[in-house]
Amino acid sequence: MFQDLRAAADWYALDRLKVICAQKLWEKVSVDTVATTLGWAETYNCQELKNKCIDFFVVEENCKKAMFTYGYVLMVLKSIEIIVELKNRI
Repeated sequence: MFQDLRAAADWYALDRLKVICAQKLWEKVSVDTVATTLGWAETYNCQELKNKCIDFFVVEENCKKAMFTYGYVLMVLKSIEIIVELKNRI
């Protein structure tokens, strides 16, 4: 829900709402959701959330688990730039 609300806030240039949605999305990040959230942050140009997700992802334990999620597979297929950025940070 916060992803859709954030996208609408971006469309209508509601900056405060965009920040609130990004914070709520970050609160829900786990090894199961980090790749999906990272891909979403890239798509909607949410740089702060993207950086937090990358920082979370590059922790060795998180990386090992997150790489086996459906969200990671989708991210690999859709955004090679993120994969390159992750590789450079690991």
